[in-house]
Amino acid sequence: DRDFLALVTLTIWLTDQPDEPHATPSGERSAAIDHWERALRRPAWPLRLGRSQDLVAVRTARVELAPGTGRQGYAIIPDTQPGATGTRMRLTTAIAHQRDRT
Repeated sequence: DRDFLALVTLTIWLTDQPDEPHATPSGERSAAIDHWERALRRPAWPLRLGRSQDLVAVRTARVELAPGTGRQGYAIIPDTQPGATGTRMRLTTAIAHQRDRT
């Protein structure tokens, strides 16, 4: 027996960074974000959360972010971020062309 989660929601925020080569001026669609949106909608493998055999449903939405105060919930951020604290996790960054290893 092991614990399991029910009704889990994972929110992934993809943002354009002005100093990155794929960034576009405000108002234009980003090729990088379009790429990730397509990849999430038609993944190479079924998406799962952890060891669960329950498949994941994907919903995408484009939102305008505005500067100002807000609420920070749980997040995964690079450990190079100033003031970053929390549990370190090793996440997949690349997948072999044959898709047999990450």
